[in-house]
Amino acid sequence: YDTIPPAVQRRLVEIEGELMQALEKADAEVDKADDAVEVATKFSYTAAERVHSAWMELFGELFATYVDGYTAVPDPTNKVCGCKKQQNPFPAEWNEEVAARA
Repeated sequence: YDTIPPAVQRRLVEIEGELMQALEKADAEVDKADDAVEVATKFSYTAAERVHSAWMELFGELFATYVDGYTAVPDPTNKVCGCKKQQNPFPAEWNEEVAARA
């Protein structure tokens, strides 16, 4: 599972960056709006929907990329999916434990 957190962290940074840019723009709109509560509410709702969609999309990407302990990587020679699966290395501690139990 140690191969997945970096992918999640990268996407989290992207989402936070997008949200901060959108928030700066929304703040400017709220400052000028006569109906500031409505503008802020609409922004909050829309932002929540976008974040939810982004996390659902990420779930699909993570599931397809890291299923069964493998990592899907591009392989243009594969005419079916354009990818291949690579086995992720097991931690040394795990290998030692398995060997000790054998």
